Amino acid sequence: GAVTTLWDFKNQVVPDDNDIKAALNHIDYTKISVSGNIVSKTDAQTKLDLGAVAKGYIADYLCAMLIEAHCDCGFVNLGGNVKTIGLRPDGTEWNIGIQDPNVKGDSLIASVPGQDISVVTSGVYERQFTLGDKIYWHILDPKTGYPVESEIKSATIVSKKSIDADPIATSLFLMRVEDALEWIKQQKGLECLLVDKDDKIHMTSSIFTLA
Repeated sequence: GAVTTLWDFKNQVVPDDNDIKAALNHIDYTKISVSGNIVSKTDAQTKLDLGAVAKGYIADYLCAMLIEAHCDCGFVNLGGNVKTIGLRPDGTEWNIGIQDPNVKGDSLIASVPGQDISVVTSGVYERQFTLGDKIYWHILDPKTGYPVESEIKSATIVSKKSIDADPIATSLFLMRVEDALEWIKQQKGLECLLVDKDDKIHMTSSIFTLA
């Protein structure tokens, strides 16, 4: 949060390099502690940015509310974050589309079927701007304070809980494609589809159907 608050992607503002370097001193998860519902920090200038987990938490919470209200069929779409409840009204599985990172709008690169699943996609194409000859996107590297230099253009995670998928989809941008795929394969209940910077598609399983 100390760094993300410096960036303004809406108004296309690149922070001063000295401000970024100063803010990096306050990025350290060990300065944060959680006890019950109390969050404490040992550095007054450390800030929490929940952007990578908020949608996941909200999607799970909304679905839990719907189920409690006796809804046995439906889905929640928070934009890049979809979670389904049960099966479709006709008894078939939901089919969740995955956006083509190179095309704005509803163009799909793949889809994944399922019931009671979460499909979360993060991409460097969502919030970005060009200044001079350089493109800046909203996924930042906590080591540099600048947009992450990544082999990955788009990352989609399929899981049961949306809050599990949301932060992982963002974190994969800090890994090499091969390392990201191998790490996901070692996690129980997770599958992923990655689009690399050369537009090659990588999948951990055959549950995905390419468009």
